[in-house]
Amino acid sequence: MGTRAGKGGGLKNAARDSVLMRAREAAGITDIRAKVVEARARGISITGAARAAGTTGATVRRWIGADADFARLMEQAELDGRDWLEDQALRFATLGTPRDIYQRGERVGTEMVRDSQLFIALLGGRIEKYRQAKTKVEVTGKDGGAIEVASVRARIAGKLAALAGVAVSKGVK
Repeated sequence: MGTRAGKGGGLKNAARDSVLMRAREAAGITDIRAKVVEARARGISITGAARAAGTTGATVRRWIGADADFARLMEQAELDGRDWLEDQALRFATLGTPRDIYQRGERVGTEMVRDSQLFIALLGGRIEKYRQAKTKVEVTGKDGGAIEVASVRARIAGKLAALAGVAVSKGVK
């Protein structure tokens, strides 16, 4: 996939444009379907892409099931959309997003706020050593055996019976 110069330059719209071009070139694809593919290539969900094109997610899913060419386009659009989302996340993590600065209720400037947690998550997706360790918790009873719940069940049953007796004596059903 090549780069595209233009507003913003670089790779910004290359993925979307290439998927849209393939969608329009595919035999029998309608403008509505092309709009769905284009939106999906921008990282939008199937339902959101359908809504943007003026149809429903259920209709798009039917098209995917019934039309192998459209299904392949949607698959590629999803991959392109994931790349686009990853690029956006990387941009937010490294360049940041603008946040206004106020003093005494008046805007006095703007700062770029970076997201280090997002950056670490992106690293973890690509580099093993940055992945968050998954914690496994195992609870056991005495001497590593099963947890005894019979006595707890008996206590709860006794309390429920007592409550039922109080309710019956007060005429509550």
